[in-house]
Amino acid sequence: MFMMNAALLTFTSLIMQSVSMAFNIYISNKVGAEGIGLFTLIMSVYGLCVTFATSGVHLASVRLVSEAIGKNSDKQVLASLKRCFIYAVLFGFTTGTAVFLLADYIGNVWLADTRTIRCIKILAASLPFVSLSCVMSGYFSAVRRVFKSASSQVLEELITIGLVCTGLYFLLPKGIEYACIAIIGGNCIAQVLAFIYTTALFLFDIKKHNSRSGSVPPALTRDMLAITLPVAFTAYAKSGLSTIKNLLIPYGLKKNGAGGKGALEAYGKLTGMAFPIVMFPQVIIASFSGLIVPEITKSRVAGHYNNIRYIMSRIFQIVTIFSIGVCGILICFAFDLGNIIYSNAEVSLYIKLMAPLVPFLYIDSIVDATLTGLNEQVHSMEINIIDSIISIVLVWFLLPVMGAYGYILMLYICKGINATLSFARLIKVTGFRMNFAKLLLKPALCIAVAVLAVKFVSDISGFSDTVNTVSVIIRITVSAAIYCVLIRLSECVNKEDCIWFGKLIKL
Repeated sequence: MFMMNAALLTFTSLIMQSVSMAFNIYISNKVGAEGIGLFTLIMSVYGLCVTFATSGVHLASVRLVSEAIGKNSDKQVLASLKRCFIYAVLFGFTTGTAVFLLADYIGNVWLADTRTIRCIKILAASLPFVSLSCVMSGYFSAVRRVFKSASSQVLEELITIGLVCTGLYFLLPKGIEYACIAIIGGNCIAQVLAFIYTTALFLFDIKKHNSRSGSVPPALTRDMLAITLPVAFTAYAKSGLSTIKNLLIPYGLKKNGAGGKGALEAYGKLTGMAFPIVMFPQVIIASFSGLIVPEITKSRVAGHYNNIRYIMSRIFQIVTIFSIGVCGILICFAFDLGNIIYSNAEVSLYIKLMAPLVPFLYIDSIVDATLTGLNEQVHSMEINIIDSIISIVLVWFLLPVMGAYGYILMLYICKGINATLSFARLIKVTGFRMNFAKLLLKPALCIAVAVLAVKFVSDISGFSDTVNTVSVIIRITVSAAIYCVLIRLSECVNKEDCIWFGKLIKL
């Protein structure tokens, strides 16, 4: 069941992220680097607001429902969801109201840009729906019916595209502020409509748990709070520090010599254009991050620790080999990708410089999910807080001196520290070990041979002289195919692994 759900989520996420990426490129080319910078700045504050609105309720929903199902207790499932919904209503509506009332202060003081105020008020209205949706999404993950939450994501994305395109057509001529209103307003309306759809699916699905089997633990509310509150407080600290860091980036770029518009443009190129390209392939493994929490939680509750180690070994094998392949392809084809997507050499350079971060970023997401399933989420949050504190210090000192390159150097330092600490904690808790020669060195050599071979043939044949979408896709596809063959020949993946992968993608 885990394999089927992972494959389904991977396929759905890949399709929707591809559509979303194409749509984001369309928006970037429409509103420009300054518009993307302003939008990204607003969304950095919105991320903090969402943290307060949800306050760990998604994890509580996943964990409590998973544990109830492990005990075959429908009463506990319903009681857990009831408590999660009450919690979500309380935090969602309180946060939404507070953000709406403080919108003027946030726009004028935090963001120092009055063009953000209306957008913040619009975003405030969506927070209660986001919080309640987290409960239902957690439920669908716990009961392994992820296709229902996946269909909601598809619906939301399609509605968003239609509304934002319409909004930009009418509002973009009025300026960047109105362009952001069109983008954010379309997203919020889509969230509400997707929430209504998800609610209908949830009400129909929850009928499957009306058998009234099992019992309700007397300390269930306390158990929920024991999950949510530690996660919430550490998330507040992490998200707050992350928001401070994001607000300091334009400030640091200004001190480096960029004007207000130039700082927003540089910020947009770094965080709104280059970084999403680097992170886009992660959608292929992101489904494992979401599903690994209930799977490991269930195994932990049942005491099946051998199954936990088996899942970990397989997931890390997939993610490590995949991330190193992506890293090599991005390094080799960064300038081609930047040119065909944004027609911007500066963005291309940022993609190339950030590409080596891919293994750290992708593997760390799986480590965090594994620690959460092992009830180590507080330790994971503590590590992320350390990461945020270090990043703030580095942004403060590096950006005024080095500009955009200081931001990239900060990423290398912080993500390296984060990945090291997280993996050390995982080893301590589980005793898990990785074969670094098999999962790091060999794949690195394989992808180097693959991309260099394609580059050599392209150069001598003159095929690389033509830089267009088709030629770049062909070269990347051929590189990926050669990489897969070399991975098999070098025995990074053996016959048993291939059989397991075949079961994984067989729905």
